[in-house]
Amino acid sequence: MDALLSVINHDRSLYRYLLLDPLVPMGNLSPIHIDTLTEMFGQNRVMPVLRPEIAYDPLSCPQLILISHPSQDVDIDLLRNSLNWARKESTYTKRYVCSWITSKVQLQTLSERLVEIGLLMGRTMGLPFVPYFEPFRMQLLQEGNSICPEWLISALKDIETYSYFSTTSGLKTIRQTDYSLLDMEVFITEEAKLYQREARKILHLFLAWHELCEQRGIPLTECRLIDVAEIYKAGRNMGLLNTEDNFVFSLNSLQYGNLLNSPELSAEIVSVLKDEGSLAERFSQLDERIFLSLDRR
Repeated sequence: MDALLSVINHDRSLYRYLLLDPLVPMGNLSPIHIDTLTEMFGQNRVMPVLRPEIAYDPLSCPQLILISHPSQDVDIDLLRNSLNWARKESTYTKRYVCSWITSKVQLQTLSERLVEIGLLMGRTMGLPFVPYFEPFRMQLLQEGNSICPEWLISALKDIETYSYFSTTSGLKTIRQTDYSLLDMEVFITEEAKLYQREARKILHLFLAWHELCEQRGIPLTECRLIDVAEIYKAGRNMGLLNTEDNFVFSLNSLQYGNLLNSPELSAEIVSVLKDEGSLAERFSQLDERIFLSLDRR
Protein backbone atom coordinates (compact mmCIF):
# COMPACT_ATOMS: atom_id res chain seq x y z
CA MET A 1 0.00 0.00 0.00
CA ASP A 2 2.78 2.42 0.89
CA ALA A 3 4.48 1.86 -2.48
CA LEU A 4 1.32 2.66 -4.45
CA LEU A 5 0.49 5.67 -2.31
CA SER A 6 4.02 6.97 -2.77
CA VAL A 7 3.69 6.75 -6.56
CA ILE A 8 0.21 8.27 -6.63
CA ASN A 9 1.17 11.18 -4.37
CA HIS A 10 4.70 11.77 -5.64
CA ASP A 11 3.55 14.69 -7.79
CA ARG A 12 0.29 16.14 -6.53
CA SER A 13 0.09 18.49 -9.51
CA LEU A 14 -1.03 15.51 -11.63
CA TYR A 15 -4.41 13.91 -12.24
CA ARG A 16 -4.73 10.46 -10.64
CA TYR A 17 -6.70 7.69 -12.36
CA LEU A 18 -7.88 4.13 -11.86
CA LEU A 19 -8.50 1.88 -14.89
CA LEU A 20 -10.97 -1.02 -14.52
CA ASP A 21 -12.21 -3.73 -16.90
CA PRO A 22 -16.01 -4.27 -16.67
CA LEU A 23 -15.79 -7.45 -18.76
CA VAL A 24 -14.56 -9.11 -15.57
CA PRO A 25 -17.43 -9.83 -13.15
CA MET A 26 -17.42 -7.84 -9.93
CA GLY A 27 -19.94 -8.12 -7.09
CA ASN A 28 -22.47 -5.30 -6.98
CA LEU A 29 -21.68 -4.65 -3.33
CA SER A 30 -17.95 -4.29 -3.91
CA PRO A 31 -16.56 -0.85 -2.99
CA ILE A 32 -14.67 -0.84 -6.29
CA HIS A 33 -17.61 -1.80 -8.51
CA ILE A 34 -17.82 0.71 -11.35
CA ASP A 35 -21.40 1.65 -10.45
CA THR A 36 -20.33 2.33 -6.86
CA LEU A 37 -17.43 4.51 -8.01
CA THR A 38 -19.65 6.33 -10.51
CA GLU A 39 -22.05 7.17 -7.71
CA MET A 40 -19.14 8.20 -5.50
CA PHE A 41 -17.35 10.47 -7.97
CA GLY A 42 -20.08 11.36 -10.47
CA GLN A 43 -20.60 10.34 -14.09
CA ASN A 44 -18.41 13.19 -15.33
CA ARG A 45 -15.36 11.51 -13.75
CA VAL A 46 -15.85 8.14 -15.44
CA MET A 47 -15.10 7.63 -19.12
CA PRO A 48 -14.82 4.53 -21.34
CA VAL A 49 -11.61 3.65 -23.15
CA LEU A 50 -13.13 2.63 -26.47
CA ARG A 51 -11.43 -0.63 -27.46
CA PRO A 52 -11.99 -0.81 -31.23
CA GLU A 53 -13.48 -4.32 -31.25
CA ILE A 54 -16.15 -3.44 -28.65
CA ALA A 55 -16.42 0.33 -29.09
CA TYR A 56 -20.07 -0.14 -30.09
CA ASP A 57 -20.75 -0.97 -26.41
CA PRO A 58 -18.99 1.67 -24.29
CA LEU A 59 -20.14 0.11 -21.01
CA SER A 60 -18.19 -3.06 -21.87
CA CYS A 61 -15.00 -1.11 -22.56
CA PRO A 62 -12.38 -0.40 -19.86
CA GLN A 63 -13.51 2.44 -17.62
CA LEU A 64 -11.10 5.24 -16.73
CA ILE A 65 -11.97 6.86 -13.41
CA LEU A 66 -10.58 10.17 -12.24
CA ILE A 67 -9.96 9.45 -8.56
CA SER A 68 -8.21 12.73 -7.74
CA HIS A 69 -7.77 16.16 -9.30
CA PRO A 70 -4.41 17.92 -8.95
CA SER A 71 -3.67 18.98 -5.36
CA GLN A 72 -6.56 16.91 -4.01
CA ASP A 73 -6.14 14.01 -1.61
CA VAL A 74 -6.69 10.48 -2.88
CA ASP A 75 -9.23 8.27 -1.13
CA ILE A 76 -6.99 5.91 0.85
CA ASP A 77 -9.71 3.28 1.23
CA LEU A 78 -10.22 3.20 -2.53
CA LEU A 79 -6.52 2.68 -3.12
CA ARG A 80 -6.37 -0.04 -0.48
CA ASN A 81 -9.45 -1.85 -1.80
CA SER A 82 -8.30 -1.73 -5.41
CA LEU A 83 -4.79 -2.87 -4.50
CA ASN A 84 -6.08 -5.74 -2.35
CA TRP A 85 -8.31 -6.93 -5.17
CA ALA A 86 -5.49 -6.65 -7.71
CA ARG A 87 -3.34 -8.80 -5.43
CA LYS A 88 -6.12 -11.37 -5.03
CA GLU A 89 -6.71 -11.69 -8.78
CA SER A 90 -3.05 -11.54 -9.84
CA THR A 91 -3.14 -15.09 -11.24
CA TYR A 92 -6.70 -15.02 -12.59
CA THR A 93 -7.30 -15.52 -16.30
CA LYS A 94 -9.15 -12.19 -16.47
CA ARG A 95 -8.45 -9.26 -14.17
CA TYR A 96 -10.69 -6.40 -13.11
CA VAL A 97 -8.11 -3.91 -11.86
CA CYS A 98 -5.93 -2.86 -14.79
CA SER A 99 -3.80 0.00 -13.50
CA TRP A 100 -3.32 3.21 -11.57
CA ILE A 101 -2.18 6.15 -13.69
CA THR A 102 -0.90 9.66 -13.07
CA SER A 103 -0.96 12.17 -15.90
CA LYS A 104 -0.89 15.86 -16.74
CA VAL A 105 -3.84 15.52 -19.11
CA GLN A 106 -7.54 15.55 -18.35
CA LEU A 107 -9.94 12.61 -18.43
CA GLN A 108 -11.21 12.72 -22.01
CA THR A 109 -7.76 13.36 -23.46
CA LEU A 110 -6.26 10.46 -21.55
CA SER A 111 -9.08 8.06 -22.45
CA GLU A 112 -8.48 8.84 -26.13
CA ARG A 113 -4.72 8.56 -25.69
CA LEU A 114 -5.04 5.09 -24.17
CA VAL A 115 -6.83 3.91 -27.32
CA GLU A 116 -4.22 5.52 -29.58
CA ILE A 117 -1.44 3.73 -27.69
CA GLY A 118 -3.08 0.35 -28.29
CA LEU A 119 -3.54 1.09 -31.99
CA LEU A 120 0.08 2.21 -32.40
CA MET A 121 1.33 -0.90 -30.61
CA GLY A 122 -0.90 -2.99 -32.83
CA ARG A 123 0.64 -1.55 -35.99
CA THR A 124 4.09 -2.30 -34.61
CA MET A 125 3.21 -5.91 -33.80
CA GLY A 126 0.99 -6.84 -36.72
CA LEU A 127 -2.21 -6.79 -34.66
CA PRO A 128 -5.36 -4.66 -35.01
CA PHE A 129 -5.04 -3.49 -31.41
CA VAL A 130 -2.94 -4.41 -28.37
CA PRO A 131 -4.92 -4.38 -25.08
CA TYR A 132 -1.72 -3.53 -23.23
CA PHE A 133 -3.69 -2.35 -20.19
CA GLU A 134 -4.44 -5.98 -19.31
CA PRO A 135 -1.86 -6.50 -16.53
CA PHE A 136 -0.56 -9.77 -17.97
CA ARG A 137 0.13 -8.15 -21.34
CA MET A 138 1.77 -5.14 -19.72
CA GLN A 139 4.07 -7.43 -17.78
CA LEU A 140 4.96 -9.25 -21.00
CA LEU A 141 5.73 -5.92 -22.64
CA GLN A 142 7.88 -4.74 -19.77
CA GLU A 143 9.81 -7.96 -19.13
CA GLY A 144 9.89 -9.13 -22.74
CA ASN A 145 11.62 -5.97 -23.94
CA SER A 146 13.84 -5.28 -20.93
CA ILE A 147 16.79 -4.68 -23.26
CA CYS A 148 15.17 -1.35 -24.20
CA PRO A 149 12.77 -0.18 -21.48
CA GLU A 150 12.68 3.25 -23.10
CA TRP A 151 10.47 1.85 -25.88
CA LEU A 152 7.59 1.23 -23.49
CA ILE A 153 8.17 4.52 -21.72
CA SER A 154 7.99 6.39 -25.03
CA ALA A 155 4.89 4.43 -26.08
CA LEU A 156 2.99 5.49 -22.95
CA LYS A 157 2.59 9.05 -24.15
CA ASP A 158 1.00 11.55 -21.73
CA ILE A 159 1.39 9.09 -18.86
CA GLU A 160 3.73 10.10 -16.04
CA THR A 161 3.45 6.87 -14.04
CA TYR A 162 1.70 3.61 -14.90
CA SER A 163 1.34 1.12 -12.05
CA TYR A 164 -0.05 -2.41 -12.26
CA PHE A 165 0.03 -5.60 -10.21
CA SER A 166 2.22 -8.29 -11.77
CA THR A 167 1.59 -12.03 -11.65
CA THR A 168 4.18 -12.86 -8.98
CA SER A 169 6.30 -9.76 -8.33
CA GLY A 170 3.78 -7.42 -6.75
CA LEU A 171 3.28 -3.81 -7.79
CA LYS A 172 5.26 -2.57 -10.77
CA THR A 173 5.51 1.03 -11.93
CA ILE A 174 6.67 2.46 -15.25
CA ARG A 175 7.85 6.06 -14.95
CA GLN A 176 8.58 8.70 -17.53
CA THR A 177 12.27 9.55 -17.67
CA ASP A 178 13.88 12.76 -16.51
CA TYR A 179 15.76 12.92 -19.80
CA SER A 180 14.55 13.34 -23.37
CA LEU A 181 13.97 10.23 -25.47
CA LEU A 182 13.79 12.21 -28.71
CA ASP A 183 17.42 11.59 -29.58
CA MET A 184 17.38 7.94 -28.54
CA GLU A 185 16.84 5.03 -30.90
CA VAL A 186 14.19 3.06 -29.03
CA PHE A 187 13.10 -0.35 -30.26
CA ILE A 188 11.06 -3.41 -29.42
CA THR A 189 12.45 -6.88 -30.09
CA GLU A 190 10.84 -9.49 -32.32
CA GLU A 191 10.53 -11.70 -29.24
CA ALA A 192 8.42 -9.09 -27.43
CA LYS A 193 6.19 -8.75 -30.50
CA LEU A 194 5.74 -12.53 -30.59
CA TYR A 195 4.78 -12.59 -26.92
CA GLN A 196 1.94 -10.14 -27.61
CA ARG A 197 0.69 -12.09 -30.61
CA GLU A 198 0.74 -15.29 -28.55
CA ALA A 199 -0.24 -13.73 -25.21
CA ARG A 200 -3.30 -15.89 -24.57
CA LYS A 201 -1.37 -19.11 -25.07
CA ILE A 202 1.47 -17.87 -22.88
CA LEU A 203 -1.03 -16.92 -20.18
CA HIS A 204 -2.60 -20.41 -20.31
CA LEU A 205 0.86 -21.94 -19.98
CA PHE A 206 1.90 -19.61 -17.16
CA LEU A 207 -1.21 -20.34 -15.10
CA ALA A 208 -0.68 -24.09 -15.52
CA TRP A 209 2.94 -23.73 -14.41
CA HIS A 210 1.97 -21.53 -11.47
CA GLU A 211 -0.58 -24.12 -10.31
CA LEU A 212 2.01 -26.89 -10.65
CA CYS A 213 4.50 -24.88 -8.60
CA GLU A 214 1.95 -24.52 -5.82
CA GLN A 215 1.04 -28.21 -5.91
CA ARG A 216 4.63 -29.43 -5.82
CA GLY A 217 6.04 -26.89 -3.41
CA ILE A 218 8.29 -25.28 -6.02
CA PRO A 219 9.16 -21.75 -4.81
CA LEU A 220 7.01 -19.21 -6.62
CA THR A 221 10.17 -17.15 -7.13
CA GLU A 222 10.99 -19.75 -9.79
CA CYS A 223 7.62 -19.20 -11.46
CA ARG A 224 8.78 -16.30 -13.63
CA LEU A 225 6.64 -15.11 -16.51
CA ILE A 226 9.59 -14.32 -18.76
CA ASP A 227 10.91 -17.88 -18.35
CA VAL A 228 7.55 -19.24 -19.47
CA ALA A 229 7.47 -16.92 -22.49
CA GLU A 230 11.01 -17.83 -23.53
CA ILE A 231 10.37 -21.57 -23.32
CA TYR A 232 7.16 -21.13 -25.31
CA LYS A 233 9.17 -19.27 -27.95
CA ALA A 234 11.80 -22.04 -27.98
CA GLY A 235 9.09 -24.59 -28.73
CA ARG A 236 7.80 -22.52 -31.64
CA ASN A 237 11.31 -22.01 -32.99
CA MET A 238 11.76 -25.77 -32.87
CA GLY A 239 8.69 -26.19 -35.05
CA LEU A 240 6.11 -27.09 -32.40
CA LEU A 241 3.38 -24.86 -33.79
CA ASN A 242 0.52 -27.05 -32.64
CA THR A 243 -0.87 -25.45 -29.47
CA GLU A 244 -1.17 -28.69 -27.50
CA ASP A 245 2.27 -29.95 -28.52
CA ASN A 246 3.91 -26.67 -27.57
CA PHE A 247 2.04 -26.63 -24.25
CA VAL A 248 3.23 -30.16 -23.39
CA PHE A 249 6.80 -29.36 -24.43
CA SER A 250 6.89 -26.08 -22.51
CA LEU A 251 5.30 -27.34 -19.29
CA ASN A 252 7.58 -30.38 -19.15
CA SER A 253 10.59 -28.17 -19.89
CA LEU A 254 9.68 -25.86 -17.03
CA GLN A 255 9.17 -28.79 -14.70
CA TYR A 256 12.11 -31.02 -15.60
CA GLY A 257 14.66 -28.98 -17.56
CA ASN A 258 16.06 -29.10 -21.09
CA LEU A 259 14.22 -32.00 -22.74
CA LEU A 260 16.71 -32.06 -25.60
CA ASN A 261 19.39 -33.29 -23.20
CA SER A 262 17.61 -36.66 -23.21
CA PRO A 263 18.06 -38.81 -26.35
CA GLU A 264 14.71 -40.52 -25.68
CA LEU A 265 12.79 -37.26 -25.33
CA SER A 266 14.55 -35.71 -28.31
CA ALA A 267 13.54 -38.69 -30.44
CA GLU A 268 9.90 -38.30 -29.43
CA ILE A 269 9.95 -34.59 -30.26
CA VAL A 270 11.48 -35.29 -33.67
CA SER A 271 8.74 -37.84 -34.36
CA VAL A 272 6.05 -35.29 -33.54
CA LEU A 273 7.71 -32.76 -35.84
CA LYS A 274 7.30 -35.39 -38.57
CA ASP A 275 3.55 -35.52 -37.82
CA GLU A 276 3.81 -38.86 -36.11
CA GLY A 277 1.29 -38.43 -33.28
CA SER A 278 0.98 -35.90 -30.50
CA LEU A 279 3.61 -35.07 -27.91
CA ALA A 280 1.18 -35.75 -25.06
CA GLU A 281 0.53 -39.29 -26.32
CA ARG A 282 4.20 -40.04 -26.84
CA PHE A 283 5.35 -38.62 -23.51
CA SER A 284 2.62 -40.51 -21.64
CA GLN A 285 4.13 -43.80 -22.80
CA LEU A 286 7.58 -43.03 -21.35
CA ASP A 287 8.92 -43.96 -17.93
CA GLU A 288 8.88 -40.89 -15.66
CA ARG A 289 12.45 -41.65 -14.64
CA ILE A 290 13.54 -40.36 -18.05
CA PHE A 291 12.15 -36.94 -17.12
CA LEU A 292 13.45 -37.08 -13.56
CA SER A 293 16.97 -37.76 -14.80
CA LEU A 294 17.10 -34.25 -16.29
CA ASP A 295 18.68 -31.39 -14.36
CA ARG A 296 16.19 -28.51 -14.00
CA ARG A 297 19.03 -26.07 -13.61
